[in-house]
Amino acid sequence: QQSEERFRNAFDTAAIGMAIVGLDGRWLEVNGALCRMLGYSEEELMDKTFVDVTHPDDLDLDLEYVRKLLNGDLEHYQMEKRYFHKTGDVIFVLLSVSLVRNEKGEVIHFISQIEDVTARKSESDRIRQMAYHDTLTGLPNRRLFDERIGHTLAHAKRVGYPIALMFVDVDHFKQINDTHGHDVGDEILKSVADRMSHCLRQTDTLSRVGGDEFVILLTELKKPDDAKLVAEHILETVSKPLNVNTHDFRITLSIG
Repeated sequence: QQSEERFRNAFDTAAIGMAIVGLDGRWLEVNGALCRMLGYSEEELMDKTFVDVTHPDDLDLDLEYVRKLLNGDLEHYQMEKRYFHKTGDVIFVLLSVSLVRNEKGEVIHFISQIEDVTARKSESDRIRQMAYHDTLTGLPNRRLFDERIGHTLAHAKRVGYPIALMFVDVDHFKQINDTHGHDVGDEILKSVADRMSHCLRQTDTLSRVGGDEFVILLTELKKPDDAKLVAEHILETVSKPLNVNTHDFRITLSIG
């Protein structure tokens, strides 16, 4: 009785979400913190299963852990996953699951502890974005580019396709900065980056590695001459008239 009372106290007043989940995936009991986290009343949540609120991309891994738990391969498991809030918004949670057995050793239900880590996840993603991307253009920076070129070279050796590396400078960029100011120069760099990006495939990488210097990595080319065609397309696209702060510019590039 005392043990049940202690558990009930902890369950009801816990700052994180807690649930007792049946073997069929239905919520048998949920605490107030979980209801608030997911935006449902207790009655609404009890009508659902954990599958109903789990992001489909995370479901297979979750079910695999459940299977291992029931087979005795795991005593408990912990994973980061996504749930759907009642509003349809996605929230990130840290889920910890363990089993409860009866006096015969038979599994009767699961105990889940669910912590909302959305804010922590967002901050982590923001820090990673800052560490690996150029703040002005949003392009990969030198650090991320170095990682990608390593992976690309290894892949190219395996599949036998040529790759191409292009070094790109904006012509007379210092003169633009000196004449029109750095704000105009920044807008031109952002426009040049955007125009070059539209000339590339998703598998290619465009990186800003300094001032007006960019590097392009083309992957899985059918023949080396394809790099020349891409370079010509970039030169033509970037050279189209560009208006910044009522000034018209015709930007040219040097590509090696």
